Amino acid sequence: MNKKYTHILLIFFEILTIVSFNCKTVNAQNYALHFDGFNDYVEIGDVIEGSVAHTEEAWIKWAGDNSISSNFQDIVLKPFITSTAITKTGNLHSNYGDGSVWGSGVTSVVAIPVNIWTHIATVREESGKIRLYINGVEDVNSTTITLSGSNDRLRCIGVGKYTASSFVNWFNGELDEVRIWNTARSASEIRENMMRTLVGDESGLAALYRFDQTGGSTLYDATLNAYNGTLINMDAVADWVDSEAF
Repeated sequence: MNKKYTHILLIFFEILTIVSFNCKTVNAQNYALHFDGFNDYVEIGDVIEGSVAHTEEAWIKWAGDNSISSNFQDIVLKPFITSTAITKTGNLHSNYGDGSVWGSGVTSVVAIPVNIWTHIATVREESGKIRLYINGVEDVNSTTITLSGSNDRLRCIGVGKYTASSFVNWFNGELDEVRIWNTARSASEIRENMMRTLVGDESGLAALYRFDQTGGSTLYDATLNAYNGTLINMDAVADWVDSEAF
């Protein structure tokens, strides 16, 4: 074989080796948090409120009804402000409030499967229209809620924390890649970015939780807002698990 072509082939195989190694390295950094459906949650704080246009996204691996929560399991919630949840029958739910009361809410027709990584997104447009997406596909159900406001309640991941001692709707399963936007993401934006790793400086992005940690009691926000979360009642080692979300 010509020496020139032999040299080219060697370079090609070296590139393949480097790409393969890098891919393995990236995959090895994919983690999620396991929520026991009993008392695990992440406390974010009194943040992100007051806007009508809004989007919440997450990759979820739902473990099913935990028999503790009543009708819902909260994925991301600030009481009487915004709620993204899953019903006990596996349907995606979204609601908004004025700071004191909730609106009527909307629930998807399509159900989320048990123990399968699924991307979910709830979007409210400036008009108040709420759209639900499961794996990038818009559900047929929608509604309009124009309520917005503020309060001093705490935003959490994995539970609804209404007061210091009042908790409802514990999430049962694993969560990864939670994103909160102060804009209404379009269907194409959701589909095109649901399997991409964001930088953290994207326009309208209020909080980005990648979950790419091997341990610790802090869930870091990758945006400049630094709305870092604190793991509560969770094992700082064992509850960080491998993720196959994307």
